[in-house]
Amino acid sequence: QMATQRNMEVTWLPSYGPEMRGGVANSSVVIGENPIGTPVVDIPDVLVALNRPSLDKLGPLVPKDGLIVYNSSLIDQVPADLKGKVYPLAATTLAAEAGTVKAANVVVLGFIARMTGIFELSELEDFLRETFKKPALQEVNLKAVSAGWDAAGEV
Repeated sequence: QMATQRNMEVTWLPSYGPEMRGGVANSSVVIGENPIGTPVVDIPDVLVALNRPSLDKLGPLVPKDGLIVYNSSLIDQVPADLKGKVYPLAATTLAAEAGTVKAANVVVLGFIARMTGIFELSELEDFLRETFKKPALQEVNLKAVSAGWDAAGEV
């Protein structure tokens, strides 16, 4: 949503196979300035792996100049054959500290936004305030996005 508000092109394609529970479910997101021909991503610039099966399956697809962020709260060992720049992020732990493990994806959002430079922290905060109307949800999500942003500043 944030990218479309900036008049950027956005596509996404979720993929939920029969192994979804505890296995590999993924979503390809493409954001760009020019029209996007397909939502299918064969070679990702950025990979967020929240569990080990996802890292094992999709990590080798990321090229040398790509970015791999993995949830080090749940993944203790990474495959040796990864070519991209690999960053551990304790997303689940940071989300729990913010108020709920359900905000792990928001922690990742803050981290990726800072690492790629696609959004500023203030933009993320404004978006979260618009998205979450209840003050308690705003507080948790604002803490989570800040935790991810700060973690990216430490690498």
